[in-house]
Formats: sequence, structure tokens, C-alpha cells
Amino acid sequence: MRTIVGFTGASGVAYGVEFLRRCPGHKYLIASKWGRRVLHDELGLKAEELRPWVDDIYSDSDLGAPFSSGSNHFDTLVIVPCS
Repeated sequence: MRTIVGFTGASGVAYGVEFLRRCPGHKYLIASKWGRRVLHDELGLKAEELRPWVDDIYSDSDLGAPFSSGSNHFDTLVIVPCS
């Protein structure tokens, strides 16, 4: 399974990190500027520190990311936390 996981800046990013740790398959993280900020403020982590649980990490402005094109197939998109 290929899953895109989005961190948007909503409070509760610990849920997102736990999802990355438990979700099977290939995971690709998109973290917005504010998602990265909340990750640092709430957990003291940088997005790069999540590499053990994701295949790759992208910025929300990366138009070269594989999921920016509709011709690439992904199974699911999860935005967590979402408030």
C-alpha cells in the first residue's frame, strides 16, 4: 500500500507520528511550513527525524513530488491530525 500522509499545522501532531510508526506499507510525508513548526513545538522533532518510518519527505510546495501528477497511483491520503 502507498500512503501519502499530510501534516498541516493542526495541533496534535503526536497522532500523525504514531500513525507513521504503525501504518504498514510505503509512506510519503508532506509537511507544510506550519506542520513542521508544530512538529518541532509539540515534540521537539524535525521532519527529517521521521525518515525511519517514511520512504520520503516533501514540502507542500514541491511540484516535483510524485503525487503532484495524477498519473502516479497512490492508495490513500491521510491528513493527521485534522481539526
